[in-house]
Amino acid sequence: MKFLASLMGFLLAFQMTCLPLPADAAVDYKQSSGMTGQVEVNKVGALLLAGGGLATLAGTAIEISTKGSTSSPTLKGQLFNMSQSGSSISGHAFFDEGSGLSQLSPDGCSEFVKLIDGSKVNGPISSVTLDAVTCAGQSIPCSRISSISSARVFKFTTKIGESPRMTFQPSCVKLAGASKTYEAPTWKKIVIVGACVTALACAITLPIVIPLATRGNNHHNDLQNAYIYNTYLNASRVQPPPQPVRSGSGP
Repeated sequence: MKFLASLMGFLLAFQMTCLPLPADAAVDYKQSSGMTGQVEVNKVGALLLAGGGLATLAGTAIEISTKGSTSSPTLKGQLFNMSQSGSSISGHAFFDEGSGLSQLSPDGCSEFVKLIDGSKVNGPISSVTLDAVTCAGQSIPCSRISSISSARVFKFTTKIGESPRMTFQPSCVKLAGASKTYEAPTWKKIVIVGACVTALACAITLPIVIPLATRGNNHHNDLQNAYIYNTYLNASRVQPPPQPVRSGSGP
């Protein structure tokens, strides 16, 4: 009997820890106030909840913890811009607290709110309410928002009723050229710098060296050309006929 009682106690504890009762994992939604209840979560962006997670919903507030954990919530934030279609609920979650917050920030993520008129308000996003977002000090109604980009804002979907799950999709839009650049090793940098210096030295000295190197040849050629010219000139010059020599003086 003692063994059977211990086994039943173990199974009950296992169910409460790893497999929450359906009554504990249920969601209700009201358009005027938001969602209430608990819902299972596996991951939020790059943050993987080992063993599974549980989101506790209270109006617009959301807290996500690892199942069975007694420590502080991994993530805390606010829900906003929610809507219902049948039994499905969709909207956005803005996380601003928790030990897992640093794992939500990918490199090169821009933060802005794009409006339905095509304009854009650059971040930072500081807070949200059920129907508005505060970005760069401006309170922007959700009815004017076309899209949002932020490492801390996620699109979510879930369902009302028993045993729901909540999934999250990043809203982040990466900055252009934000991918990691390749950095050459030090020895390659030295070779490149040396090649550049050599090319620069050649570009400076060649215009000086080439005329100097050819100056002697040009001077020799000038002498040869002058000699040939003078020889030709002397050969072609017409000599005057010889004058007769008088033998005596006249009367």
